[in-house]
Amino acid sequence: MKYLVNAFSPAMLSGSCNLQYKEITRIEFAMYATECKVAISHEVTANLLSQIVGFEVKANRVNLKVNPGDILLGFTPGFRCAEAREFTREEIENSPHKFWILEIHKEVI
Repeated sequence: MKYLVNAFSPAMLSGSCNLQYKEITRIEFAMYATECKVAISHEVTANLLSQIVGFEVKANRVNLKVNPGDILLGFTPGFRCAEAREFTREEIENSPHKFWILEIHKEVI
């Protein structure tokens, strides 16, 4: 399964695995996003991503568990706030962005 996300945490993993992370371009991100299940937790981020990918992205806050074979397509603003809160559209638009892909592979010993 492919997921469109705005964050990653090891808590999302269903067990031991190998991860392959790669930063990608905005154009690659838009191309890959067409077949993803949305797991974007904030509406402001979803609205901005709609402009980037060219189709409507609806916020969908879920507890995601990923398995070997799954792929996360991620968008992350390039800044952190001192307190936990949702970012404004202006903060997200005016910050550097990271677009990335994270592939989950079966653990090989």
